[in-house]
Amino acid sequence: KFCYLIREGHVSIELYVSHRGAITMETLGRDKLLGWSWFVPPHQWCFDARPIELSRLLRIDAAQLQNICESDHDFGYYFMKRFLSVIAGRLHATRLQLCDMYGPQL
Repeated sequence: KFCYLIREGHVSIELYVSHRGAITMETLGRDKLLGWSWFVPPHQWCFDARPIELSRLLRIDAAQLQNICESDHDFGYYFMKRFLSVIAGRLHATRLQLCDMYGPQL
């Protein structure tokens, strides 16, 4: 299980919908965290990721990061505060995309 930190380039976060194909939910760039699903059970990816240009990513071992958070509670608290802002931002972007897709039909 890994997560990634985008160092260069842009990556599209996509959701495949059977009748519409791949829908871009958000585009991430430099210093954005990708693949945070590993931190929340059942530890499965929820979206697909696709580079939209040449990109460089830093791969982070999720189990090691979780161990560090458990062993150093100060770091774990700091990380979780930052991590929560990532989750909140992704949920907001997903909500906007869903409103755009289904808003007129509601």
